[in-house]
Parts: sequence; C-alpha cells; structure tokens
Amino acid sequence: LKLLPSSAWLDLPRGRRVPGAGHGVNRIAAEGDGEGREGVAKETAVFEEHLVEKGYNPSSARNYATQMAKAFRDYHCSIEAMCSKEFDDLVSEKTYLRPVVRAFARCFSESRPDIRTTKTSGSKASPGREATKGRHKTSKGLSAKEKRLLMRKRTNGFLPGQHRRNSLLMSDRALALAQAAARAASRGPPKWKAGLPPGVRPDTGGRLFWLPKDWYQGVKTTCRSFLRAFVSPWGKIYYHQPTIEQILGRKLGPGDGLEGAMEWAAKQLSQGKSWFGRNPRPGFKADEARFFQLLTRAERAHLLEPSKFLFCVISARRATVREGIQRICNVQSQLLAGGATPVWYVDKASKDAYRKLGLKVVVGGGLVEARNKALCDAQKQGKVCVQISDDISKWVYFKTAQMSVVKSLSEGNEVAKHADRIQVSPVAAARFLLAKMRGAEKPTPRLGGVYPLGNTGMSFGHQPVLRQHFILGDFFVHDRSPCRFDPRMTLKEDYDFTCSHIAKHGSVMRCNRLFAFAVHESNAGGACSARDSQGERERENIRLLQAKWPGVFSLNGKGRRADTQVVMSWKRRKFS
Repeated sequence: LKLLPSSAWLDLPRGRRVPGAGHGVNRIAAEGDGEGREGVAKETAVFEEHLVEKGYNPSSARNYATQMAKAFRDYHCSIEAMCSKEFDDLVSEKTYLRPVVRAFARCFSESRPDIRTTKTSGSKASPGREATKGRHKTSKGLSAKEKRLLMRKRTNGFLPGQHRRNSLLMSDRALALAQAAARAASRGPPKWKAGLPPGVRPDTGGRLFWLPKDWYQGVKTTCRSFLRAFVSPWGKIYYHQPTIEQILGRKLGPGDGLEGAMEWAAKQLSQGKSWFGRNPRPGFKADEARFFQLLTRAERAHLLEPSKFLFCVISARRATVREGIQRICNVQSQLLAGGATPVWYVDKASKDAYRKLGLKVVVGGGLVEARNKALCDAQKQGKVCVQISDDISKWVYFKTAQMSVVKSLSEGNEVAKHADRIQVSPVAAARFLLAKMRGAEKPTPRLGGVYPLGNTGMSFGHQPVLRQHFILGDFFVHDRSPCRFDPRMTLKEDYDFTCSHIAKHGSVMRCNRLFAFAVHESNAGGACSARDSQGERERENIRLLQAKWPGVFSLNGKGRRADTQVVMSWKRRKFS
C-alpha cells in the first residue's frame, strides 16, 4: 500500500476502525472521482463476497477486499487487467502487494489460475485450500522426536534456528556491493564517528561481545519495538549477526561445535575476559571496597592477600561439553580478575581438554579424592584452601539495614528485593570469610561458607551468621584443619565434612547474606554424572550419613525426591 500516493488517503474520525479489518487497514482510500468513499465501500463488499466464497476467513477477506478495491480504483483498469501478468510485473518489487495480487487471482479464477496452484517449471503444483483441508498435522499428542520431524517437514528440512539464519543472508549482488564498501572503508576511519545515520541513537546497554570494534551498536528510533541497529564503518545499517558475518567472511563469537567453543574460550581467557568478552576487573574494584567495610576493625586485621590462598576448582568432564566450557571460562575469568591463579583438579580422562583451554591442571581422580588432594596440597604450601565448583556464575552479598530475622518468606522476599547487592570476585569472598572466621569468638571455626540455597528471601529467616549449620561444598574456605573428606562418600560428602569440623573444632561459620549462585543437579558433568535417575546412590550415601552421625540427618519430607534430600540439625545428635 506504500505504492499508493499519500494524497489518496483520508483519515477516519478518531476512534473509528474498519470492522473486521486486519493489521494496517485503519484508513480507507478515497479518490475525487465523484463516488469517493461510497464507491470504495461497494467494491470492497463485492470483492469480500467473492473471497469468502473462495475459502478466506471473514477477517482476511475484509482486509484483502479493502486493499483490492483501492488498487482497482487507483490503477483505473478492468478486473481482467488486474488479474493479468502485467499487473504482476507492476508490483513485482513490492512484496507487500503480492498477497493482494494473489487475492485478485483467487477471487477471479476464471480470468486467471490461482498463483498458489499454478505449476511452474521444475516444481509440482501445490494443492488448493480445500484439497489440503484436514491433512496438516499438529504437534498435539506427539512425542518429542515426532515433533522435531514435523518441524523439519514444515521448514523444508531446516531446524527453526537454521531456517531463520539462512533467511537473513544477503543476495549475491547485495553482498558484492557491501564487501566492496567494506574494502573501501578499511582505508580510513569509520564514517559513524562523524555522526550517526538518521533513525539511530546510541545503545545504553552493554556492548555485544561478537560485534567488531569498528562497528557501532545503536538502537533504531523509527521502530516501535526495541531493535538494535549495527552501523558499519561505511555508514550502512544492518540488524542481524548472520548478515554481518556474511559480509566480513568470518565467524563472529564462538565457532560451531566443541572445537570452536574451545578456541573461543582459550582466546578469551588469554586476555582475562569472560565467555562474553567482558573484563570483570573494573566492576569488582568498586564494589569490594564497600564489601570489606562490612567487617569490624578486629576482622579487617585478618584480611590476607590473595597469594596466601590456594584456589582449587574441582571439576570433571566439563571441558568436553560446550555449556561446561562456557561456565569454566566465566569462573576462571573471575578468579583471574581477583588476582588469583587457580588450580583445576580434574579427572584423568579429560585432562587434555582442560589444558587446551590454558588452565593449570592437576589430575585429582574422583570427587572425594580431588577434594582431599587439594586440601593436602594447600597444607604442604602453608596456604588456606579455597574450593570452588566450576559452575558458579557470580558471588553476591546482600546488604540490608534490617538485622532482625523475618517471620515469613514473603517478608524475606521484600527485604531481599530492596537490599544493596554487592557483586564481588570469588577471591574477595574468600578473604571476607577467612577474616570473619579468624575474628570470631571461640571456639574458632576452621571452615566457612555461603548460604547453600539460591532463595534469597529464605536466607533472611536466619541470623546473618550461623555456627553449627551445613557448609555447601560449592564454595568454602578451609583454614589449616586436619579434617578430610570421607573416601566412602560419593555424594553428599560436604554434609559429612561439615559434621567432622563441628565435632573436631566445635563450630563452623556460614554467612547467610553471601551467595554463590550455581547450577545444581541439572548440568552435564561433575557430580551430576555420579547420580542415577532412580536416586539409589543418594539414598545409599544418606544411610551412611545417618549411621555415622546418629540423629543429625533426617529426610526432607518435601517434594518428589524427598527421600534423596536431607535436613541437618547438629543439636539433635545422639551419643551412644
């Protein structure tokens, strides 16, 4: 409809719309030929009646009929001419008018066969609407495999992401012009430095990690929805990553497959960046100064330098999975930003994959063996051992003015919502915990950790610090204690380790306002590989815990897998 002159449109009164019209039909064209709006309405009714008879639903029929009537009057030609090949040629470059042409052809099939049923060279005729009625399958009641096969059939063999990606690629002629402009622009500064093109404003969000440095990231101002616009060095605007990759002739961001992911991760880590190409160092410095102000003067006296710690990342079978490589990259970059050089304790089978990423690797064996080896290595070096899981995304401290314990979860959620969230590096979190442990009242704890759940509101139902509660194995600080993990445990080894510390030293320290957000029980590799679908291995370890520490562990009693989860209460311990 943009083909029609703007003077041909007549605005309707405010609040009035064409009944039953589809998107975009909010105005009706009127020519000054004596009939005006009444003539258009008559022709619309005639066309609409024909389209309904041909199988269109009433809303589509009214939409196309309105456009057909306007086109019919604008071009001043007969219906036969509107259904002819010449009219097709007239609007061949106006793709938004093609549905109107099809509607003309379908409405008057005696003058010209329907475009959708016309047999072209090298292709078979498509069946009409009535012929295919009832033959289209739906995904309702199908298995996951059948749904994928049906989706491939609907998208001509492509998966949904592949089909969309291929549809964004440029034609050969447009690509040749863009590449010629790119070569010419490489000899000078980008044009967008002199001023952005019309209709583009700066993007105030974070810069996309895959976008080249000489491209500008903006936002389209003429689009009602949020649409990112990427301005090329030669001043042209593009909107999609596949199009930019086609012009530049190279892959942007992580490559396809496992090898592409490993190459990308190794490149990012060599520059101290995360998987998304960001350097976390500037943000950490600003927040860590406020973070350490939360310590008392006596506790700040126990703040040690990062070189006094041995940071041990316990990992297994993650470097052979793309998702695991991404998490490895994020953990390593945060440790490097905090000033630490971590050691990765991994399984023997995947050690080479970890070394390809540029990590410092030590073969640790199984989960418990790797944990104990890390503790022994820290003791030999005279350092504090910090053990970290390889799937932690961030460390956050929730600072609030309210120190009292809330009485309900809803109240806790409200407090957490308005808390000051201080995101810190794992190095700063370890230094913070050790300072609190060494500055605490006797009995002095030798094991410290974070809140074990991701439910921030629930944490405000407890005191900020607890001394005889469970310490999560995903992130803990071990201050030169003789306690070790029980080799008999294959899962839930951190529960047994916590009890060993309380029995030996009289207390532990759990900071309930510090969180290490991790992925539990769902990602590939690690301890998840030691679990079985029936949960029998977890039940076996629970029986071992209950026999070793009578009365301390009881079944959770909530949820589908209540018999595979436990609640720890040291005060209920029974002595024989």
